[in-house]
Amino acid sequence: MKFFFSLCLILITSQAYSHPVILLGHENNHENLEIVHSLLLKKFYIPDNLITKEKEPAPCKANDRTVIHLCIDEKGEMKILNVDNKVMREVLGVFYEN
Repeated sequence: MKFFFSLCLILITSQAYSHPVILLGHENNHENLEIVHSLLLKKFYIPDNLITKEKEPAPCKANDRTVIHLCIDEKGEMKILNVDNKVMREVLGVFYEN
């Protein structure tokens, strides 16, 4: 729930942010990447233009140019590699703990 709430509030302020809001990456698990992408679109109602998918498989390394960077590893497990604490603090204020 906290993750969903965070994403919703990020979307409100994302227009002022010049980098990708949500970056989805994968090591070699494109099917799971598509499932996560579909969930973000259909269950969380996040607009597709705020989600950037890495086209080629790559090792899960944090990208600090995004608000949230999610990566699916070889085992199919999703990792949260990066969360921009400054943006999250601005969006969530006293509700955000890092």
